[in-house]
Amino acid sequence: MNADAAQRASEHVRSGDAPTSSRGVPEAGDHTLRVLMVMHLPASLELGGARVQLELAEVLRGHGCKVEVLDRDAILGGRRRGRLGVSPDAFAAAATRHVRSIAADFDVIDAHQGNLPVSKRRLAFNGLLVARSVGLAQLYADFVRESQSRWPTTTNVRLPARPVRRWRKRRFLRHVTETFRLSDLIVVPNEDEREYLARELQAGEKTVVLPLGLSEARLQDLGRLLGERTSTKPRVAFIGDWNARKGSHDWPDILARVRAGLPGASFAFLGTHAGREEVGRALGVEDDDPAVDVVPSYSAPEVGELLRDVRAGALPSYVEGLGLGVLEKMAAGIPSVCYDVPGPRETIGRVDPTLLVTAGDTAAFATRLLELMTLEEPAYRQLSARCRAVAETFSWRLIGERTLAAYQQGRRLLAGPS
Repeated sequence: MNADAAQRASEHVRSGDAPTSSRGVPEAGDHTLRVLMVMHLPASLELGGARVQLELAEVLRGHGCKVEVLDRDAILGGRRRGRLGVSPDAFAAAATRHVRSIAADFDVIDAHQGNLPVSKRRLAFNGLLVARSVGLAQLYADFVRESQSRWPTTTNVRLPARPVRRWRKRRFLRHVTETFRLSDLIVVPNEDEREYLARELQAGEKTVVLPLGLSEARLQDLGRLLGERTSTKPRVAFIGDWNARKGSHDWPDILARVRAGLPGASFAFLGTHAGREEVGRALGVEDDDPAVDVVPSYSAPEVGELLRDVRAGALPSYVEGLGLGVLEKMAAGIPSVCYDVPGPRETIGRVDPTLLVTAGDTAAFATRLLELMTLEEPAYRQLSARCRAVAETFSWRLIGERTLAAYQQGRRLLAGPS
């Protein structure tokens, strides 16, 4: 997304104006439900966490809600980041000040975890306060600790800055815990996160599972591939950042095993935010290897073309909120092999549980990929249709209706007996 497009998207999502609708209008007394969404990310559809709020906001507007999205840029204004960026405390303070100045104009505040670690009294707000996870911070922090001992690497962070970074991580996790404790309602994208909050924070009763989704337009565009894909070439696609959490340390062994079992296999690494040289070096392949493609970034309309000749998806990720890349491939009728972890359990696990393998078992992962790519066509078409059918249940249209129902229930509980 270029700068002009990003600016237009930012201006659009921040607008509080919304079309009215005769269907699904929220129960908001004598006025339309007014929702403020708060996030620590820029308003860009290229960022998975931001995309959740932006696409959900559009769906809620379609139901007659008035929705404003308050993103990082709006909260911080012209504040300079400094060498270490903006601290969690500084961001939370800025977000609190900004929200407090407009809170009275809204019925619901739906904020990302850790963004507003203060009471409703501090916010001068009497409505429904929602804390939202698109990937539970505590589970991600657990993985970081494990990965540092499993794959010790050098760091670019200078020695004097390391204690500051550690302190900031601890502060952010405290803020996350506070937002969950002080909120009226918690929204998480998968059942594992709800169970964690019930067990560790005794917050299960106010936690609801509302998955991430795809827009109707995205579902429609990807659905066309079901009829258009004619190739049965053994091609594998990975979608995601190139990092340890998403399996960068595991990919060299997976790739080598797949190529040994199926020499004609090719691979596409999409949305890596890392260049061909870096990814190729990690994989141990030559720079001119024609069977390995790396696309660091792409626009949403391009994903269909990038997936056109793909036979199988792969996501050896150790923890996810949901895994939108897997969901996109499912919408195109492409089955994926994933680690059996939070997120993929809710998506590809509902298609076929045998597509999930134990996290870190690269041999089993490669074996399952080989089985997918050599599956006979009638069986593959059935699996492909099942992927598409499950993907359709992750429509933002449906999730938006469930979100409204959760807002309405939360507001009724706040109001007490009528």
